Amino acid sequence: SERALFTSNLSIPDSVYVNVESKKDFEVVQKTINGSVDMNRFGLSNINLYLDELKSNLTMYYALEDSIVSLILWRGMFVFKVPFIDVGRMNFRSYDIRLPINSILAFLCAVSLVEYPDLLPSFVFFSFGWLLIVSNHSRSRHVNPWMRNKPFSNMVLSLIFGKNSGRRLRIEANENCDLISAELNFWDERVKLAEERARIRAEEYARQQEEYLRELEEIGDVQYDLSAQTVGGFALDPTRAYLYPIQQYLGVACEALRILKNILLWEECYLSFWIVVGSFSLAAITFFVPWRFIIGWTSRIVIWLVFGPWMMAADRLYFSRYSDESQDEKKRRLDELKLKRRERHDKL
Repeated sequence: SERALFTSNLSIPDSVYVNVESKKDFEVVQKTINGSVDMNRFGLSNINLYLDELKSNLTMYYALEDSIVSLILWRGMFVFKVPFIDVGRMNFRSYDIRLPINSILAFLCAVSLVEYPDLLPSFVFFSFGWLLIVSNHSRSRHVNPWMRNKPFSNMVLSLIFGKNSGRRLRIEANENCDLISAELNFWDERVKLAEERARIRAEEYARQQEEYLRELEEIGDVQYDLSAQTVGGFALDPTRAYLYPIQQYLGVACEALRILKNILLWEECYLSFWIVVGSFSLAAITFFVPWRFIIGWTSRIVIWLVFGPWMMAADRLYFSRYSDESQDEKKRRLDELKLKRRERHDKL
């Protein structure tokens, strides 16, 4: 049922083990799961693949930038239909009004937060949940019908009643094809423009550096070889010892962006739904927590315990006794503690 799909995302998936009888079958399974390219193996081509993936996420960055600008400038994001009577035609018609709901909400939260700073944890949780709600609202009205997802309100009803409450979407052939092409062209031009600006800034910076070094060379105080300066950025030593850690860092960054992108864009809609529910629940709970009292008394207790004169006795009774231990003595002492802990556990 629909409710089972929601509840299945609250538990960790079971591990699945695949046994094969031959090496060829193992290679087929491995390529099916991990892909045809082994990204754990060092290679310049793998680094370029990671860089291309990071570059492909620029559209998400610019979409977030546009959202922040619209939020600050109070641009309407939510469209509401207001019905009215057309006297001339004697029928009901509707007029679209764009209201800056996000800007109004952000303004009220910011004003309240300035007056009551102890509400910061509650507002942080609420802001993240509201960000996912806005993303869901935008994706559910995407010009490409194949990119739309379930509205949050329909998901709530499906969880309550246990069945899909939304209507079936019928997609016609080439539906909104012109709008989709226009949107793709818009983002392509946006990325190309950003790359051109970055290239111009890099060339301008390289030109300024070259002039600066040439001036130093004229006065005899330069230690750089101008012939080694390049315009296209910096040069990396093409060796495994230097490049393989960079490849690993790029892999971690790409994996983190994949997870964040799947959550923000509701690619994993049920997981995003529970994150929204959890964020709003934590926002409601932390709203009533006396953070000023907790932080104040926690700080007092930590200061008195850690920075008091009794730390001298702790140094003599504990820290000084074990600071001069060798690695073998430390290992022997830890083994004895594990043995005593195991004996006490067996007695219980």
